[in-house]
Amino acid sequence: MEGAIALWQELGLPELKLRKPWFGYNLGSWSPDEEEEAALAARGDYYVTGQKQRGERRTLE
Repeated sequence: MEGAIALWQELGLPELKLRKPWFGYNLGSWSPDEEEEAALAARGDYYVTGQKQRGERRTLE
């Protein structure tokens, strides 16, 4: 979203009147682990979550 704002300003469009929170606010339904995994994915480090989950595999009988 920050990139969109920068482009908006670069194009000389009218000033935006954003309200807080204007995007991506927490709705409180994720566990701390899920929050961490979402942050990893947003940074492009999604493979770290896969490596973690690989270590948590269990064999079903």
